[in-house]
Amino acid sequence: MSKEQILLLIKRYSISIIRGYYEFKDVHVNLKPHVTRCLDNHGYGHKVDDEFRKTYEEKYGSEKKEPEAEKEPEEEKEPETSEEPQATESEETTEE
Repeated sequence: MSKEQILLLIKRYSISIIRGYYEFKDVHVNLKPHVTRCLDNHGYGHKVDDEFRKTYEEKYGSEKKEPEAEKEPEEEKEPETSEEPQATESEETTEE
């Protein structure tokens, strides 16, 4: 199978699970991590079995915790950027 065919399979599995036509437990073992990631990315992580969720998070880490960690530095950067223009203005006044 090519990458494109595998990606289509993963997408079809995910869509079928979201619509309720297919159950996560019936997904092939090798494709379960990829389907889990796909469901997480689209906000349907709750469709994954809890038993597999624990195994997945141990092996690959939790997807939900990483975006929160990324948001915090962005919030910290915003005040810094607002301080920088103020510093340049004060430098300009000292130069004048």
